[in-house]
This record gives sequence, structure tokens and C-alpha cells, in this order.
Amino acid sequence: TANGPGVANLVVSSFGVSVTNAISVTAIPPGLTHRWSFNGDFTDSVGGVNYTATPHGNAGIANNQVILDGSGAAGGTTGTYVDLGPNLFLGYSSIALEIWYTDNDGQSTAASNRNWARIWDFGSSTANYMFLSPFVGGQPFTMRLAELTNGGAGEWRVNMLRPSTNVEHHLVYVDDGSNHVASLWVDGVLAGQTRNFLVRPLDLGVTINDWLGRSPFGDPLFVGSIDEFRIYNGI
Repeated sequence: TANGPGVANLVVSSFGVSVTNAISVTAIPPGLTHRWSFNGDFTDSVGGVNYTATPHGNAGIANNQVILDGSGAAGGTTGTYVDLGPNLFLGYSSIALEIWYTDNDGQSTAASNRNWARIWDFGSSTANYMFLSPFVGGQPFTMRLAELTNGGAGEWRVNMLRPSTNVEHHLVYVDDGSNHVASLWVDGVLAGQTRNFLVRPLDLGVTINDWLGRSPFGDPLFVGSIDEFRIYNGI
């Protein structure tokens, strides 16, 4: 089993015959690993062609940002969202996620508002995920970052005051896996923090659902725009 960079031996045995192959394991370099700028297309200018995002529904680019209008079925591929491709966080013990976004859903208690919509959601199921929701159900002025790994005892959360709608914000989420601190920064100001945050991005394991604007629960789709999204290995 490979536990870090170096060489791992893969042994395959069948019918009394064993074959061993040496496999090189390369560490993920620290720093910026993915950047979707949406400057006319859905390419990842850092991660490369294998990480070109896939738009669904009415997701389209205008003025160098992806527009998400909330249309289509929330629980399927006909909805409006962006699929970034699978397994974005394998091997990341600490991470920073950076996004420039505009939330065009109104701030009120009206039932028509899209509570539990997602700015992002990464995971494999409704029991294994890391999401950012601008509008927690029943709490229209609360934004939440939550992570749950493999259906554990409960979510690990960072709550903060929901930023204003209809204007662009710069948001950074930092998960310091070494010191067990998770933080949300909005427009350069620390807006929420949880200490003793005992999960890391790599604890999600394989993630087949790495999305902007969609939830695996069938929650309402996000209405707004995303100017750019970045992922950093380490902090």
C-alpha cells in the first residue's frame, strides 16, 4: 500500500502465480492545482485538459463567468450546473478553495427561495460530501460549509452570516488539516471558523460528484454566477 511519495509494489496473485510491478507514487505539488476561469470556455488552465468542466442544462458563459439560472430538474443531469470531474481531492490533507461568485437569490424567508442550494458540492453520495450552501434551510441569513465522510456521526460545519446578494464576493475556504481548523473568508475578512475540525479533504476518498451549483439531495439549484474557481493543495 502506498502511503506517500516513492515506489509501491503492486502484487497480483492468481492460480498460484504472482506478478509484482513497481509503481511510482508522485506527491501532489503544493500550491494552485486547478483553475477554472470561464474565460470563454470550461477549461482548467492549471490541471489540464483532463479537468475540463462539463456544463449541464442552461449553464453557459457570458462576460467571462458561468451563468447558472436554476432551471431544470434539481436531481438529475438536465438541471443547470457544472460538473468539474471526479476525484479532485485525493491526497489533499489541507486545502484552500477560492471562488468569485454572485448569489442572485433574494434574502427573505419566502418559501420560493432556494434553501439548501449549493455554490459547490463535492462527494460521492448523500453520506459523503463537502458542500457550501448560501442559504441554510429555515435560516435564510446563514451560509454553511459542511463536510460529512462515509455517513459518520454528524457533519463538521462552519457557519457564518450569509453575504449580501446580487453583488460579487470573493470567498476562500481553508481546511488546515494539520491544526484541525476550518475557516471561511469573505472579501478578505474572516467570517467563520471552527476549531477541532477533525476531517480533511482526503477523507472524502473517491468523489464522483464534484459540482458547482448542484446538490446530491435534489435541493434547489443555485441561481447566480461564478467568475472563477480555484483549488490549492496545502494552505
